[in-house]
Amino acid sequence: MFDKKKNFTVLLMFVLIFMFDTVSAGVLGGRKVETESDKKVLRIERIVKRAFKQDSDSTDYNAIKEAIIDEVKDVFPLEKGSKIKKINFSKIEERAERKTQNKYPLTTEELRKKYKKEAKEKFTPAKLNEKVNVKYKMGYDKIIKVAGVYRGLNRYHNGIKVGRKVVPVFDLLPEDKVKFNKDFRELTREKYVRENIKEYLENKENYQMGLIKKNIKKIDKENEDAGYIKAWHNWRTPENVASMIYKYYLVQVMKENKQRSTQQPSTQKQKTVKRNNTPKQNVPKNKQNKELKGFSKNVDGRKKDLKKLVKALE
Repeated sequence: MFDKKKNFTVLLMFVLIFMFDTVSAGVLGGRKVETESDKKVLRIERIVKRAFKQDSDSTDYNAIKEAIIDEVKDVFPLEKGSKIKKINFSKIEERAERKTQNKYPLTTEELRKKYKKEAKEKFTPAKLNEKVNVKYKMGYDKIIKVAGVYRGLNRYHNGIKVGRKVVPVFDLLPEDKVKFNKDFRELTREKYVRENIKEYLENKENYQMGLIKKNIKKIDKENEDAGYIKAWHNWRTPENVASMIYKYYLVQVMKENKQRSTQQPSTQKQKTVKRNNTPKQNVPKNKQNKELKGFSKNVDGRKKDLKKLVKALE
């Protein structure tokens, strides 16, 4: 028959073992202590371990648990009338989104229009007969400066005429090349629009996430100040934390006791087998008696022979 209570207990044991990993790793699972709650969890674990150690021969586990809970209540008192404040993520996100929208109101399409206009004003072509200062690269790392009146492109459209000098467009530095090469100018404008939209949206997202984290930290601090402990991703009372750690260590104690009980009979059996296998050095009594009787018969016979020999000599 399906026993719900029994199955629930087994499931709880597996959950606790999964949560705490191993005893050697501690109830924090081996990770570093990061918060005040982590410190409290470890202190409660020490209380539980000490209680089991002091009453190692006791099987009154309810009494051990009561002693643990009483000590934990004394060490970690809760603020009177306080309750655990739960985090309502949907409300926090809604509030943060509203504030973010007020600070960053533009849509992607509006941003595109805005930055296109900026790019067009920022990256303009050079005008004929105006004085320009350009830089171009010669060789691996040599930069040459040229100043003069811009007189347009050469006949092959691959160089600009500055005064009496022709400078290859390909060698111009990007900030100057954008003034004389239409294709490069269009690419630069598109890049400007794309990067600025990306930056705006990232700032918007980071601002919203910052508001969410700030609200969560505020609730966490209020819970911690009231005496509650954040353990295994949830806020809990110190008694609840102690109860969970107690159940975990109870499983370990019962497992060790079971192992001891199964090992003892097998040890006795091994000892018995060892005694039976040891060969006996003594000869059986029946065999000894037969040998003694035979020996006595031989002695009597020799005595008779000796008497006959004496008579013959007389």
